[in-house]
This record gives sequence, C-alpha cells and structure tokens, in this order.
Amino acid sequence: MFLISLSIFFKLIFIVGLLAQFISENIFLFLLNPLTAIAISYFINKKYRKPLVAVSFFVLDCFLPIFGFVSMCIFIALGPLYRKIYQDSKIDVYDIPMGEETFNEYAFQKRILIQGENEEAVDDELYENFQIQPYLDVFNEEDLDLKLNAIEKLSRSLTSESVEILKKALDDPSYEVRYFANSALEKIEKKMFSKIDVASENIKRFPDEHHNYNNRGQLYLDSYFLGFLDSSIKEFFLEKSLYDFIFSLQLKPGQSKLYLKITQIYLQQKDFEKVLEIADQALENELSMEDRAKIRFYRAEANYNLKEFQKISEDCDSVNEVGILYSKVRESSDWWAESGIKESK
Repeated sequence: MFLISLSIFFKLIFIVGLLAQFISENIFLFLLNPLTAIAISYFINKKYRKPLVAVSFFVLDCFLPIFGFVSMCIFIALGPLYRKIYQDSKIDVYDIPMGEETFNEYAFQKRILIQGENEEAVDDELYENFQIQPYLDVFNEEDLDLKLNAIEKLSRSLTSESVEILKKALDDPSYEVRYFANSALEKIEKKMFSKIDVASENIKRFPDEHHNYNNRGQLYLDSYFLGFLDSSIKEFFLEKSLYDFIFSLQLKPGQSKLYLKITQIYLQQKDFEKVLEIADQALENELSMEDRAKIRFYRAEANYNLKEFQKISEDCDSVNEVGILYSKVRESSDWWAESGIKESK
C-alpha cells in the first residue's frame, strides 16, 4: 500500500507541475504519465492480485490523462465500501426471493448444512467418548455381532485410531468382518473426499476468501493423518494442504495458526531446513504461549535431525517451561536437551 501511495503522490506532483507549467505537455504525456501509470498499475496488481483492475487503470491513465487517473482513484477509494456491501449480500443471498430455481438451491444448501451440522455433532461426541482399548478387545473376541457393531461405530468416528482398528479388522478370519471393515474405510474415504469437493467448490465461487483455503487445507491434512490413503496419494494430499495454507497466508498474512500447520507439514516431509525457516517466521508473530512452545518443539526436532545439537537446549527448556501435558513431548524435549548439552561440550 505504501508503494501505491508513493506512486500516486509522485503522479500528483507531476500533475501540479503540468498545471503550473513547470513541466511541458510532451514530457508529461509521453514520459512521466506513462511511467507513473506503469508503476501504479504494477503495485496495484502486486498488492491485490487484480490484473484486470491494474490493466484498466493503466489504459485509462494513459489514454485519458488526469481524468482517467482521478476516476480510477475514486474507484479504488470506494473499493472497501463495495466489498463490504458485496460480502453482506453474499451472506443473505439465499434469503432473496428470486424464483423457484434459487429457492431450490437454497433448500438444497440448507439440507446439506443441517446434515453437516448433525454429522459434526455426532462426530464430536464420538471423538470425545472414543477409547481405543474396548474396540481392540472386541476384535480379540469371537462375537461377530459385537464386531460388526463396533465397525459401524468406528466408521462414524473420524480418528486415526478408528481407521487403524478398521485396517486391522481387514485381517480378521471372518469374511463378514473383513467386508464391513473395508466398507467402513470406503465410507470414511468418501466422506472426506466429499468434504474436500465442497471446499473446492467454495474456492471456485469465492477465490479471494482465505478461510476457504484454510478449510480445504485442513481437510487434506486430516485425510493424510487419518491413515486411509495409499502412500502415493498421501504425499499428494500433503502437498495440496501445504499449497492451500501458504496461499491463504498470501491472501491474509499474519495468520499465526497456519505457521503451526505448515511447520508440521514440513516435518512430515522431512524438509528440516524449511521447518527452521518457517519456525523463525512464526516466532516473530504474536503466538499464544502454547503455540510458541509447539513451534519451538518442532524447531528442536528439526535441529536434532540436522544434528545441530547446540541449538536444541534453549528450545527444549522453553517447551518444558510451558508445562506440556503430553508425556511424549516432555520425554522428547528432555532427550533432545540432554543430547544438545552432551554434543555441545
């Protein structure tokens, strides 16, 4: 925004110089005006990624000197007001009576939303009450009905633990158990793919909304960690998730939570140099104490894998100061810290 304002400032100086006859018409029309038009158009496109607006500004500014510039400045100044009105209209678009076709779309969308809310409520309840051991015990028994009932419940719980149990059930001696376990895994896969399709459709409709990319990126990441994907597809989903999160940051910088997700993805890809780069960027932003500890934990893990032991201790101490509840994190931090101290001596 600063560069756009600076270019406009110089343009105004040149216009004043022209009107005061300090600058000749030829110099203004054939040199100064095109140069400033190019600069302003370039910075507009770089800032807002709106090539059509940038080209329109350039054409009007060059072929209608001063008048074109003034009109485009008014357009840019009124842009935030237009976007506010447009966003408000999008929120209530289905409440406007525009005929049977629109009403049918409204009814369809509403059914999807209600169904999604109900499913999410059930999933949340299942997740909160989910315990892996009882299900493992069921599959160690010979009761077919119990196994089939467990499979049905596991298919509704989108957790990596439930997927792991279902995958183990594929080796059950009973054909029925194997069949329904496979069907349950397909059900989970279709459910996640359907959510991704909906998220992709939202991106097509509203490509400038950063939260749409966050939503799809999270779905790709969830699918990766659930464990139902083939190894070849898993890496593809991880890349897609990374792309969505990075693009969302470009649309709206300062989303500190995304740094955690991006760092996590780079760790999965074993790109430890990138982990360090993103971690340093993240720690420059405002983060909660817990998120800051997570970033430091990821950075410590990257340094450990890069054998930069002397850099580990400080991060691990910071992690332990927060009082992380997960024993694996505490134990890893202690181990890395001890390794860092030993290796740095």
